[in-house]
Amino acid sequence: PYALLVPGASPLRPLKRWPAERYGALARDLAAAGMQVAVVGGPGEAAIAEQIQQLAPQTRSLCGCTDFAQVAALGAQAALCVGNDTGPTHLIAATGAPTLVLFGEDSDPALCAPRGARVRVLQRDPLATLEPETVLKESQALTIA
Repeated sequence: PYALLVPGASPLRPLKRWPAERYGALARDLAAAGMQVAVVGGPGEAAIAEQIQQLAPQTRSLCGCTDFAQVAALGAQAALCVGNDTGPTHLIAATGAPTLVLFGEDSDPALCAPRGARVRVLQRDPLATLEPETVLKESQALTIA
């Protein structure tokens, strides 16, 4: 099974981004639990993927290597997606993948969170205070449900 991480968001809205080091800790924990982990995003997220890989070297970066159709195809087969409130996370959620969407103070999940039986929202203000252990626990609950 594999998990997709979507650490990007609009460069103009940095408060929508959970920190790369937190994604790295999550990637390490997911890999330890037996999942293959890949980061998806555009070319602009390649540096974030590199930061994640420093903490979790087994993580694969697909940043800049996929178009929207390929992201959707990956999402349709994913065991899990964890991502910020951004387009690729919404797209993966729409495929039916178990999706955990991370929200901070910069957007309102009541207005813009993806919907679905396999979608969960975690919100913290500020988002950077959300602990990787909490995200891992919610991820595990989502994939078991």
